Amino acid sequence: MDLISYCDYLYGFSKIPVYLYQGGVLIHAVPEQPAFCYPSVLHRDALLADPALIATKDTQQGAYWGRLSIQDGGYSLLLGPAHPTGFDQFTLRSLRREYGVMKEESEIFDRFFGYIPPVRLVSLVYLLLAMHTSINRTQLPQDFLEALARYGDQVRYKANAGNISSIVENKEEDTVYDNADLERVLCECIEEGDLKKLDSMTDWLHQRSRFGMIASNSLRQQKNIFIIATTLVSRTAIRGGLPATVSYALSDSYISQMEDLNNAEDVRSLTYMMMHDFCAQTGDCRSKFLSTDEVLMRAINYIQQNTNKRITTEDVAGAVGFSRSWLSRKFKQELGFGLNAFINTCKLEEARSLLAYSDRSLSEISSYLCFSSTSHFHTAFRKKFGITPQQFRQQHKTLK
Repeated sequence: MDLISYCDYLYGFSKIPVYLYQGGVLIHAVPEQPAFCYPSVLHRDALLADPALIATKDTQQGAYWGRLSIQDGGYSLLLGPAHPTGFDQFTLRSLRREYGVMKEESEIFDRFFGYIPPVRLVSLVYLLLAMHTSINRTQLPQDFLEALARYGDQVRYKANAGNISSIVENKEEDTVYDNADLERVLCECIEEGDLKKLDSMTDWLHQRSRFGMIASNSLRQQKNIFIIATTLVSRTAIRGGLPATVSYALSDSYISQMEDLNNAEDVRSLTYMMMHDFCAQTGDCRSKFLSTDEVLMRAINYIQQNTNKRITTEDVAGAVGFSRSWLSRKFKQELGFGLNAFINTCKLEEARSLLAYSDRSLSEISSYLCFSSTSHFHTAFRKKFGITPQQFRQQHKTLK
């Protein structure tokens, strides 16, 4: 069989990166990519060393790899990484750290992994089984196929060269995982910034939420659940009005704290703390600038989404389709301050969050938020909050 052509066809169908190895040496990679996008040593070596005929491996980003051992010639095919929701900015940042990507390589790296479509684990398993049948031409046990068809994502398996066995979770043991209602209610709490509602459902979340096995031990399982929850909550908070940069910085901060923990119960406790923090910050953003006027809310959303640009009152007015003078008067009447003051307030509020939850320097924050200079940023921040940016960052570190 022409394995190189097989890899090309496989990628054309799945859009999951494919890597062909022989004796641990990379023979072919598709699509074409720079070396810094090749499988990380951490996952590559573990998969190639696995004696199983078919193997999968999960990552700390909630993604997974698949590998098929080809019985003739000592070849192995690696597929991945694949992610159930696709790689967003948050997971890409984590992936860059794992791969050791340089700053100048980030754009190409993000574009490469961002192109990989969302793929469920069960879909990857089916693809590996199809590859196994077409390449190794080994008959699969009928009970394994029936179990896979019946239980889908809940199938856990180990595929060895001479035997494929499966462990199927039993419905009687309450292992049917349907968190749709929980996710919907949780997202409503976060998006609305409703702390009381979130607090009232904490016990419900603990008792009712169910997840399939997505890791090989309880600690990694809880950490992967934390990553999934943080991704869901951070995206929802952005929809609720929390600036994206703040949401991503907060996510990074909590993920960093979580990875330092060595107890599953501590990770679970941090999960609820993370949800509470996102909910509180989203509610804070909404309460400061909430209005029932549709035009004002469109203007507010536009400003909050463009704090990293040098926007003017004319830009905002143009975005909502009204004159600058009319919109400025509307802001003053409804919110008690002018349009220009509101733009400045949004930038400073985001600066405060970046000081608290990111390692960006003052000059980087000033430049990102388009202040004319670092000294101008320093003066505006002190005037608004009665404290210098450096003092605020130090106070926040002390509190943490």
